[in-house]
Amino acid sequence: MLIVINSYFDVMDKLNVERANIYPKATEHIKEIIGWISKLVDTKAAYVVDKDVYYNVQSFADYGKLSGRSLDDMKAGARVNIDKRKKSPFDFTLWKESKPGEPGWASPWGYGRPGWHIECSVMSTKYLGDQFDIHGGGLDLTFPHHENEIAQTEPVTGKHPWVKYWMHNGFVNVNHQKMSKSLGNFFTLKDIFQKFDPMAVRLFILMTHYRSPINFSDDQLEEGAVAYGRILRTMEDIKFLESKVRTPAARIEVLETEDELAVFRAKFEKAMNDDFNTAGGVGVVFEFVRFINEHTKSEKADSVSLAKYKKFLIELCDVLGLTLAIKEVKGDSTEASLIEGLISERKSARQNKDFAKADEIRKKLDGMGVVLEDTAYGTKWRKS
Repeated sequence: MLIVINSYFDVMDKLNVERANIYPKATEHIKEIIGWISKLVDTKAAYVVDKDVYYNVQSFADYGKLSGRSLDDMKAGARVNIDKRKKSPFDFTLWKESKPGEPGWASPWGYGRPGWHIECSVMSTKYLGDQFDIHGGGLDLTFPHHENEIAQTEPVTGKHPWVKYWMHNGFVNVNHQKMSKSLGNFFTLKDIFQKFDPMAVRLFILMTHYRSPINFSDDQLEEGAVAYGRILRTMEDIKFLESKVRTPAARIEVLETEDELAVFRAKFEKAMNDDFNTAGGVGVVFEFVRFINEHTKSEKADSVSLAKYKKFLIELCDVLGLTLAIKEVKGDSTEASLIEGLISERKSARQNKDFAKADEIRKKLDGMGVVLEDTAYGTKWRKS
């Protein structure tokens, strides 16, 4: 189990997912779970049959409020195998007798183990309180899991609603098919990281609204990688220009820059405040990237605006959890010196209108895997 936990943390760390303060385990909360079930039994919201305990869904008038289902409608179309020991086919297990060889714990109802739903109510309220803001999970958990959580929690806490906002993420598909081992299209994030930068994967995920299905394919992951590369190259451009641009001629230029950034900030906040619309937020980031690139292509850029652009781009990406560490891609110092020398020769050749020699040097640099970009501030280069 420890190996699985550590593997999970390794992947989440690479994706820059911040760690929670607490990672509770159901097996460490058996006493609290038994206490919770006892309260439900005492208030007639649950009943004991032999050595099992079931929740009585008829006791909770709001059952189905999250998923929009009603018990009457579900009964009319039910295809549930009827357990004659239950008062209703929709009653669910709170405590189940353990069979020989299965894990279990002593309880007032006999040796057994918790049902599927109860530990979530117990652990979340213990650490977050009797009422909290956000509960998340996959769309497939809306019913019955989250519906059952509400039913077994609100009668104990007395809080209505128990959770203020439910965030259900869409399904994960692979090449437009549901991911499953039976289809042979199952893979892990560790597999993906063999081919794609974790930050590119994170950006790819953020480019889809969390409630929508997300489709994994090499082509779409490559789009995420290209998009992430655009942000990094913009940061590289800013770094290249920092020592080359002029200082602003007047305070009015600085004020204009601040006004421009305020517009982008408002757009970004509007998107993120709209049901955590990261796709919209990412759209604003790339709108800002285009804005930066347009303003740095000419000699109009100044040092103050450039610093503000850099700071704001980092701020937006930080909200999205995207790190923008610029990797050194220029090779060793000897190779870098050789490349810089060739670029200098090319510059001289162009100034002397010896374009044939300039093209020859460029082809040589191409053969060395060097990508050149001529700008108003000089020639940039990077290794491909």
